[in-house]
Amino acid sequence: MAYLISGTIAAGKTTLGNLLSQRLGTKLWAEPLTGNPFLEKFYDDPVDYSFKSQMFFLNERFNCFIGAKTDDILDRSIDENIIFGQTLFNEQKMTKEEWDLYQDVYKNMRLSLKDSPNHQNDLIVFLKIDLDTMLKQLMTRGRSYEKVNTEMVDYYEHLIEGYNDWYKKYDGLKMMIDKSKYDFSNPEDVNEVLDQIIDVKTNGIHY
Repeated sequence: MAYLISGTIAAGKTTLGNLLSQRLGTKLWAEPLTGNPFLEKFYDDPVDYSFKSQMFFLNERFNCFIGAKTDDILDRSIDENIIFGQTLFNEQKMTKEEWDLYQDVYKNMRLSLKDSPNHQNDLIVFLKIDLDTMLKQLMTRGRSYEKVNTEMVDYYEHLIEGYNDWYKKYDGLKMMIDKSKYDFSNPEDVNEVLDQIIDVKTNGIHY
């Protein structure tokens, strides 16, 4: 079983993933942002680059899942890619043909992972944030390409809605961390969150 740190953009996934990796002594498979040749272009032209950017992320996440071992930590589950794809399709930033192909590729990848011994009962650790928190985080971390204009704010809001709906429907092992209640720069908060995650995994205690 792996730990899947889930959540929308700027939720604090990489920060928590690094902290959990240090506690457990296992590998964090972080999302390869710097390697995506389409990501910055997506923010400038979402219609032309949504499909390309999301296909890159889907393929890279599949590779991470193949390589991950029991108790490793992954930045997002492969199922979360569908939230991004669905949102972009709903906003008419993917064509129907692109969305259909995207779903077919995802389904084939998911099927190939179904019986993987390293991914039986993976734990979803969902970092829940609101729109205001997301926008503050985006501005604080200072990635020049992550725009906070009207079009992108609508996209971010739709992503949050998609994530909340996905988490409610997810029927596997899961837990939610309300990011508004914890500061990952505070050691006491960090220890409390890490203890909760490990309790869910080892003892079946839910928060």
